[in-house]
Amino acid sequence: MKITLLVSTLLAFATAFGPLSAAQDLPEGAVVGMRCPGGGVQPKIAQSKEGDVYLIYFKGEAAAGDLFFVHSEDEGKTFSEPLRVNSEPGTVDGGAMGLRGGDIRITKNGTVHVAWIGSARTVEGDDPKARPLLYARLLAGADAFEPARVLSGKFVGLDVAPTIAIGRSRLLIFWHAPVLGATEKRGGQLPRRIYAVASEDRGATFSEPKAVNDEKLGVSAGCGMHAEVAKKGRISVMYREQNPPNRDFRILTTEDDGETYDTFLGDQQRIRKSPRTDIGGTLSVRGPLFAWGNFDSVWWTRLNKDNGKIVPPLGARKKEAWRGHPDIISNERAVIMAWCEGDERGKTTRIGWQGYDLRNRFPIGLGIIPDVPANTTPALFLRRSSRGFTIVY
Repeated sequence: MKITLLVSTLLAFATAFGPLSAAQDLPEGAVVGMRCPGGGVQPKIAQSKEGDVYLIYFKGEAAAGDLFFVHSEDEGKTFSEPLRVNSEPGTVDGGAMGLRGGDIRITKNGTVHVAWIGSARTVEGDDPKARPLLYARLLAGADAFEPARVLSGKFVGLDVAPTIAIGRSRLLIFWHAPVLGATEKRGGQLPRRIYAVASEDRGATFSEPKAVNDEKLGVSAGCGMHAEVAKKGRISVMYREQNPPNRDFRILTTEDDGETYDTFLGDQQRIRKSPRTDIGGTLSVRGPLFAWGNFDSVWWTRLNKDNGKIVPPLGARKKEAWRGHPDIISNERAVIMAWCEGDERGKTTRIGWQGYDLRNRFPIGLGIIPDVPANTTPALFLRRSSRGFTIVY
C-alpha cells in the first residue's frame, strides 16, 4: 500500500540537522503527518532498532470492532497487507474517545505482541461492562496471529488500553480494573487498581493476575497508563492516582521484572474530575519519556536513566482548546510530542505537535495537522534515513 506523506505546518529554516540551539527550529520537512493505513484510527506503533515500523490500528464499530496489524520496512512509504489481530471479528472495544483499543511491542526474535480491551462479544452474556484483557502474538515468520486469549481472569472492566513491557526475562502486561466486590465509590468512581500478568516464555503462557499498585492510591478511571523499560531493565509505569482531591501522576517501578514494585510521585495534579486522556511514552538516550494530557494542556517529562527519578515536567497549553491523548518520540537530539486537539473534550478536530531540544528542553518548532478523524489519536515513529519524525493519525 502506497502512503502519501502530508507535511504539517513547520516553524523551520534549516535544511539539515546540526547542533540545536535556542535560536534554531527544526529542519523543513523534519515532521510530517501521515494518515493511518487502511483508513483506521487509534494507531499504536512499535519500532525495531533497524527502523522497521510495526503498527496496529482500530477499525469498525466503536464498541465491537477489530484491530489490524501492518509492517513497513521503508519508513512508511509502503506497508504489508493488513492482518486482523483478534481471531474473532468484533471482539475489540475501541471506545468513543480514543482511550481503548490496544498496545503493541516486539521482541528481539521478531515476535509481535498485542494486548487489547475485549468487547462484550468476548464474554458470556454480552455484558458491555465486562471488557476483559485479551492478548495474541504473531510469531516471527508466521502469516497469522495465534488465537486470542483472555488474561484478566476475574479482574475485568477495563476502560483504557493495557500497556506492555518487555523486561530482561519476562513479558509483562498491565491494566487497571475495579477492585473485586467494591461497592463504595471514591471521588465518584469505584476503587480501581493496576493488575499485571507475566510470561517467562515469550507469551506462550502467563501467570495469574496480581495487583501491583498501592490500594490507597488506586488508579483513576478513564485515564490511560504507559510502561517503558530503561536500558538497565528498570520498568516504569506512569498512571494517574484515584485519591480526590488529588489525581496525581505516579510512577510504578520494578527492577526485578515484576517480583516487587515501588511507587513515587510523578506530578501533582489537584483536580477533582478525570481528564480522561491517554499517556504516551518512549525510550530516549537520556532515559524514558512520558507525555500526558490535562484538559487544556499536554505535558511531558523524562525519568533519569540512572536512578529513574523524574525531572520537572514541561507543558503546552491552549486555554480555548481541549488537548489530550499525546504521544512522544525522540532521536538523539530532539523530542516531538503530538496530541489531539479540539473545541470540546474528546472531540478531536486536529493534531498538534511541539518540538523540544532533548538535552536543554527548549522549544524548537510546532505545528498543526487539521481536519483529522474525530476518533483517532497520534502515534509517532522515527525516519532514520533523514533523522525526521512521522505522526500517524
